[in-house]
Amino acid sequence: MTNENKYMMWIISLLGIFILLSIVVMSGKTAGFDEAILLVMRNADDLSIAIGPQWLTETARDITALGSIIWLFGVSFMFALISFLGNHKRIAYFIMTSTLGSWLISFSLKYLFSRARPDLISREAEVYSQSFPSAHALMTVSIYSALCLVISRYLINASQKVVLWASFIFLISAVGVSRLYLGVHWATDVFAGWILGSLFIIILCRWLNPIQHDSLQVFKQKQYEYQNKSEA
Repeated sequence: MTNENKYMMWIISLLGIFILLSIVVMSGKTAGFDEAILLVMRNADDLSIAIGPQWLTETARDITALGSIIWLFGVSFMFALISFLGNHKRIAYFIMTSTLGSWLISFSLKYLFSRARPDLISREAEVYSQSFPSAHALMTVSIYSALCLVISRYLINASQKVVLWASFIFLISAVGVSRLYLGVHWATDVFAGWILGSLFIIILCRWLNPIQHDSLQVFKQKQYEYQNKSEA
């Protein structure tokens, strides 16, 4: 199977899963599942209280901030600016497109579906937009994956790449779970965000592949030559 066919297979599969999920969600068939997930994270005697100690709620707020628009835009702009000033313009475009595109997609779909936020329990954080899909989930997958793809290209050691990807995956998962713990999203909102974020970054990789940047290839060649020289 060619790379082109692999890209198309993933794109069609993820798009199909999202469409199917959105149909099921809007029909109300996931209500029982969504409610059960939220209730698991609440005190059975008082649904206004999340399970665990108070510091866990504060930690969840800190974690969810790592998926906030202000934080993600700030980090993306910093990396994009550094890349642009270093003559890695293709990488800068890749990062900013992943940021602006994921933001536009998430809020456009929020208003399209207009799904209400959970009202089953009291929320531990303030929210001002619709629920489906989760912008935190969608944007963290898209933006952190873009950054991870760029950073990993500068790493030669396979174990470094494993640690990098594992860390980003853990971070993305933690942000998604924090949205549920704080009671501001249904589980299917988060799932939809993860699916769309994955779909969007795959499309971007096909369209704006940062690996094709000539200066990056020159950097890797110099890195390879330096490693061989050190081993000699």
